[in-house]
Amino acid sequence: MHVRPASHSLILSFGEALFDCFEDRRCLGGAPLNFAWNLRQFGFPVAVVSAVGPDRLGVEILQFLDRAGLDRTWITCRPEPTGTVDVRLVDGEPDFTINEHVAWDRIEVSVPLSLRPSLLYFGTVAQRTAHNQTALSRLLDLNPPHRLFDINLRQHYYSAAIVLDGLRHATILKLNQSEWDTIRQITAHDTPAEALERFHLDMIALTRGAEGAELYVPDGVFKAHPPPVTVVDTVGAGDAFSAALAAGVLSRADPATILDVACAAGAAVVRQPGAHVTLPDEVVTAFG
Repeated sequence: MHVRPASHSLILSFGEALFDCFEDRRCLGGAPLNFAWNLRQFGFPVAVVSAVGPDRLGVEILQFLDRAGLDRTWITCRPEPTGTVDVRLVDGEPDFTINEHVAWDRIEVSVPLSLRPSLLYFGTVAQRTAHNQTALSRLLDLNPPHRLFDINLRQHYYSAAIVLDGLRHATILKLNQSEWDTIRQITAHDTPAEALERFHLDMIALTRGAEGAELYVPDGVFKAHPPPVTVVDTVGAGDAFSAALAAGVLSRADPATILDVACAAGAAVVRQPGAHVTLPDEVVTAFG
């Protein structure tokens, strides 16, 4: 792991921590946890704000956080089971069921709110309960200078109201092309540049898979293309991109560099199986 001077306050990553359960295996994941794993590799102090159940899966998540050097002070132990997603193949395509009434549906903000995090990461999935919406609101009230809305639209676990509220609170928006198509309908804005101005965002990162990504800032738009790679597994690539995006913002790097490094981080993940890939040294040291 890259080590940087202890000049940054804690980063909070809010939301689901879960296992994707296939017929023959289970994989630890959840975008907030994957984001935290990757950002920690850039040397930043990160805490996951989530909840686990009183079961073996919950123990495995806590052990993973300890091994990764992630702060688990903000993890609540709940009576509900640890979150799982059932994954099955239907005509060769994965079909997902994000199980409900699980621990992360009731995230508690029990740590004294005396700090001001340097960045808060959040999405839409964990906001499927009113309880979590209240918890997230308490964290937003801390007024972190950077608020990364990694929108992650999944199934029916979002609404126009949740999306618009997130846009109003965010300083950074990250989304893929499919999600932009949905946001365009919700906001009635034809371009990311219009959304950037309307919601007073610092930047919008739009990923387009193998076609690269675009970074919209008030001064214009930057484009980058990842190097050609052999894709083994795309799971977690977007979360690595988001982590590099956050690392670049926290390091006050220029937009072009941030975008290049974010694309390189995503490309590094798709070359290997699983979401928790050790990023190359040239990626995690790119911002100094």
